[in-house]
Amino acid sequence: MRFSLIVATRGRTFELLRFLDSLLKQTFSSFEVVIVDQNEDERVASLLDAYRDRLVLTHLRASPGASRARNLGANHARGEILTFPDDDCWYPPDLLARVDTFFCSGSEWHGLTGMAVDEEGRPSVGRWAKRAGPITRWNEWTRSAESVIFLRREVFVSLGGFDERLGPGAGTPWASCEGDDLLLRALERGFRLYYTPEVRVYHPDPLGKGRDRDPGLPLRALAYGRGMGYVLRKHGYPLPYAAYHLLRPLGGALWAWLRLDPHRARYHLAVFQGRVRGWLGRP
Repeated sequence: MRFSLIVATRGRTFELLRFLDSLLKQTFSSFEVVIVDQNEDERVASLLDAYRDRLVLTHLRASPGASRARNLGANHARGEILTFPDDDCWYPPDLLARVDTFFCSGSEWHGLTGMAVDEEGRPSVGRWAKRAGPITRWNEWTRSAESVIFLRREVFVSLGGFDERLGPGAGTPWASCEGDDLLLRALERGFRLYYTPEVRVYHPDPLGKGRDRDPGLPLRALAYGRGMGYVLRKHGYPLPYAAYHLLRPLGGALWAWLRLDPHRARYHLAVFQGRVRGWLGRP
């Protein structure tokens, strides 16, 4: 088995169907799907019945916590390369073929990351570097998201998996950046990681198509911001470098106010507040 796709899912049905449908169109076939179900109902079990004769599926149950769920899924995975798609992302038909080609031709690399894009092919879920190249601790923040990480199994195992104190549902204030933390630990151990924007995963833009008007968005932005601030501090970034990332959302808030967009301004202010709190280690 070449790939294990480990999907932690909670509260989503249509999105998970869309993801599974995209897997049926893959031009590369040596992969399995490990679904780690964090729902209290049977929505996922009934949904998977329609795919069992077309995909290699494993269905696991877990309590809430994205990092815990991914680690559980990895313990049951059989693939040489592990990846962790979000339950609301979906794949272009040639994605796994592209990643396989990379690892076959680049045996010196231990991991690969790609870019998340929205339905229109525009960058989504943060800022992204435009050029391919090796990942370092200084450029990692524009070259990764959990859904576009592909790691050799032995690397993931040697790192001990995701830090379960980080990520959505962890039960801590640090509700994001578990993927960044994983890659930074890999770099600190001397593993070689590469980024290319040619490897793309579709993921809805959290601020696109009216989503910036979701009344719950500022609270999520605060929680995600705390995660980034905490991980910056955890990995010992110097204050000048960290300050750039901590303060950058203020520019986004100012630009939003100038465009008379109070919804996005509140979002960016919440991100700023969260990052500072995370850096200081405060909830």
